[in-house]
Amino acid sequence: MLPFIQAYAEGKAIEQSLDGRRWFETCYPSWNPNLIYRIKPERNYRPFKSQEECWNEMLKHQPFGWIYSKNDSCYYCIISVDEDKIELSPEMQPHSETTIKEYYMENSYVGFVTALEDYEYTFADGIPFGIMED
Repeated sequence: MLPFIQAYAEGKAIEQSLDGRRWFETCYPSWNPNLIYRIKPERNYRPFKSQEECWNEMLKHQPFGWIYSKNDSCYYCIISVDEDKIELSPEMQPHSETTIKEYYMENSYVGFVTALEDYEYTFADGIPFGIMED
């Protein structure tokens, strides 16, 4: 059990099973001797290579067109997919630093590589915003 307890202490996800076929992630492992435990396997994802690849993957996730940012705990709507980037819904940006604040709306453009590797965006269902590699 020690490797599992150490992995849990390091923040790695732990899964448990009754039969070793169906695994369930647990937030608080009970370390029950009647259960089988494992460290949740990590999956590798790569950035999208093209507009078509991004679009086809987006079709597999619900709600369609929404991504989640772990950095600011916010959901964003994708309003367009270009050959190497996505365009996100407008955000309010400061226009001036005077005592009277003025704002304007500005769309954000994020490259596929930046979205996955730097911002760590996920689809709204929690799957990383990229393509799973075998």
